[in-house]
Amino acid sequence: MISDISAFELHQLLLKEANIVILDPREEGLFSLSPHIFQSINLPLSRIEWRLNHVLPKKNISIVVASDDELLNDRTINKLQEMGYLQLKKLKGGLDEWANQGYLLYTGFNTPSKAFGEFIEHEFNTPSISPEELNEWMRQGKDILLVDSRTPEEHKRGTIPSSLSIPGAELALRLPEMISNPNTTIIVNCAGRTRSIIGAQSLRNINIKNKVMALRNGTMGWKLAGLEVEKNSQKFTPNLNLINGNLNLNNEILEKYNIKTANWECYKNWISNDDPTTTYLFDVRMRNEYNEKHPKGAIYSPGGQLIQATDTFIASKSTRILLYDDYLIRAAITGSWLRQMGYKEVFQLDPVDKNIEFTMGTELISIYDPRADEIPKISVENLFSSRNSYTVIDLSFGKNYVERHIDGAYWCVRSRLCDVLEKVDPTKPIVLTSDEPLLANFAGQEIKNIFANQIFLLDGGNSAWFFAGYPSGKGDKNILTEINDSFVKPFEAKDQVESMKQYLSWEIGLTEKVRNDETIKFYKF
Repeated sequence: MISDISAFELHQLLLKEANIVILDPREEGLFSLSPHIFQSINLPLSRIEWRLNHVLPKKNISIVVASDDELLNDRTINKLQEMGYLQLKKLKGGLDEWANQGYLLYTGFNTPSKAFGEFIEHEFNTPSISPEELNEWMRQGKDILLVDSRTPEEHKRGTIPSSLSIPGAELALRLPEMISNPNTTIIVNCAGRTRSIIGAQSLRNINIKNKVMALRNGTMGWKLAGLEVEKNSQKFTPNLNLINGNLNLNNEILEKYNIKTANWECYKNWISNDDPTTTYLFDVRMRNEYNEKHPKGAIYSPGGQLIQATDTFIASKSTRILLYDDYLIRAAITGSWLRQMGYKEVFQLDPVDKNIEFTMGTELISIYDPRADEIPKISVENLFSSRNSYTVIDLSFGKNYVERHIDGAYWCVRSRLCDVLEKVDPTKPIVLTSDEPLLANFAGQEIKNIFANQIFLLDGGNSAWFFAGYPSGKGDKNILTEINDSFVKPFEAKDQVESMKQYLSWEIGLTEKVRNDETIKFYKF
């Protein structure tokens, strides 16, 4: 059932923290640069099948589709209906009406998490050190331990020289075991601010004996100060002989933040169709631990990254969150931050429950795939031998297309494919391809009734073409729609310095803006 909801009605529901999801279907890059509602989750229509089942597993959740593109909103609602979602609403008058009512709009990506980090620094007076002062300490040989709280992949791409990769919630588990000298100063860095602040404050909250500071503005601040960023660092979390988590500390955190313990039977009941509340099970450990063994159905989401990008994983505040960690403390620390972000139902899965069903291997992505009428396929050999007879359209991420694509292929974002068919030769059959072949199949289903000529899928997609050694190109030639499908991080921007300055200014400015938004509630316990 589809109906309109006014800006006033939606605002009232946010004030009441009602069980409602605001979905913005614009592309990730466009969403980050464009005004949007703070509580909205970004699920781009172009790849909605990949994430929807994880983020919105309950089909009866009330969803409001809200972007500045009415056509895109309508297409998204049609897709949601096709996927079985029952309670759908459109924001009447769109985001323009939201702004006309005097309600605030935001830009940026993972904005709720960034705003929360600024709130924590302000409320707890989290100590920080400037890049210049840290560099001087390092020159003087002061007793410091510099740790990077991002993912190992991010750490390797660029970090502070000598920084050790210890992601997010791992800090509270590992550092007390690693540091024997209480006079060592611990300094936490990340790319910008959020994970530096949250990581440093996590250690302060468990009353570690050492002095702890956040590196002000992180690796971006370090680079803006004219200091060298280390690439391809091999300084990763050491393997420690951890036997048991700190049970007393864990229980203190659970009690302070009102985090309850749940068993596997509770979880099975919660995910049943009879329970209307969305339940998430997150495994907050390291990837190697997850791959070795994890609870069945658990989503891989290491603690620090779950707090860093909460809106990527969780659709609304009115959900139930279950956290798994066999050492307990990582789940407890993660839960403490979720509670302060305003999530009311946060639980720790009892790791000694013998009824837990475990599985192994990498995370299985639950992709919605109706497997409708199959679009015919063409082999890379046949396409190569007669490629001038076909129009090839690549639906991969734009940045991947620019880096490498089938020679002569066009590119467009999948959600705009219907709009660009008039730009290609109508007398030639279309071959759809992608880095993810299933994406091309989805797109083919959508245009098979509106394109007069024949449609094919490239068998094996781009990887099959490249593997065969057929000609490839690079660059942004033959672009049919604007490349705006990925959030461009400051370190990836063409003008890194200017992008970093703008990013840090935006992040710091969230404090005052959030303070004036009555729909946003963060808490200090």
